[in-house]
Amino acid sequence: MATNNHTISIHFVHTVLDCAQYLGLPVDELLKQAKIPSELLKQSRARVQPVQFGKLVHAVGQQGNDEYMGCAREPGKFGIFNLMAKLAVQQATLHQALLSCQQFYRLTGDAIRLEIDIVDQQAKLTLRLIEPCRQEHHLITELTMLIWHRFSSWLIDEAIVLSNIQFTFPQPAYAEEYELMYPGPVLFNMPSNTLIFDQQCLNRPVNQNTHSLRKYLQQVPYQWFVRQRFNQPTTTLVIEQLEAINVERLPDIGRLASMLHMSERTLRRKLQQENTLFSKLRDRIKRDAAIGLLTQHRHSVEQVAAAVGFSESASFIRAFKSWTGVTPAIYRHGNTKTTLNS
Repeated sequence: MATNNHTISIHFVHTVLDCAQYLGLPVDELLKQAKIPSELLKQSRARVQPVQFGKLVHAVGQQGNDEYMGCAREPGKFGIFNLMAKLAVQQATLHQALLSCQQFYRLTGDAIRLEIDIVDQQAKLTLRLIEPCRQEHHLITELTMLIWHRFSSWLIDEAIVLSNIQFTFPQPAYAEEYELMYPGPVLFNMPSNTLIFDQQCLNRPVNQNTHSLRKYLQQVPYQWFVRQRFNQPTTTLVIEQLEAINVERLPDIGRLASMLHMSERTLRRKLQQENTLFSKLRDRIKRDAAIGLLTQHRHSVEQVAAAVGFSESASFIRAFKSWTGVTPAIYRHGNTKTTLNS
């Protein structure tokens, strides 16, 4: 079984639920709708799948009638993004599309401002929250920056490479998650929340239309949370090679190095230069594949262990608990119970 699974830290589930409580929404019911076991909330290392997180974000936005989830001075009524996207897709270039979105925000409320500037051949897309709320976490900033990068990339049908991403807040404890969210160096304690990229991207034509937009919006917000190819070159190469192989037969670093026509020492050095380890990448793939299988609740723990390359269930259980903070049985039982009650 080859894998392209991806999971999301429970931290983001907690922040969305905090917003839900602020909006007066029933947390237990939202968890059932998203098929997220409540047991996972007790474990700081727990993770969920993009489809689960997407359902949660959608439910909070829809039921609270606020796409900003209570984090802005005034609500962004549910459906406002869809309306703005319909305007953007009619423009000729990305620059024109972003300018139309900038004007849209100005006309429809006073909570958010989008600013586009060009400085030293670099485009700067800046998010400004007017009197932001609930700043004990940075959810609305993190998600809005992620959405604007991914939506812009979708408009031109090309992944936009970021020179850097700048945030006004200090580096959070979960900053490692940003590797999966943003394609470039992340800077903290900066003057503004800004995406910076080559200004030539602004001249790219919009390669979408109302038909493709309809399909895109059917997948929102799930589409925003699936993994993009944002890693550095060697890390991306290793991940792609590992994901093309049955997860139960993932190679060790020596064999993978041979497959990539380089020495083990060279591969280790290149990964170290990109601040990662082969064991970390391989474990991440095993972890996410196991979570995916357990979420389906069609497989026994023994079957999942074998499917992700463990010859003994006990070894798999220890590894899974070290990855997520809970045992596979607890994770699967929570998902099954949530599904039966939903």
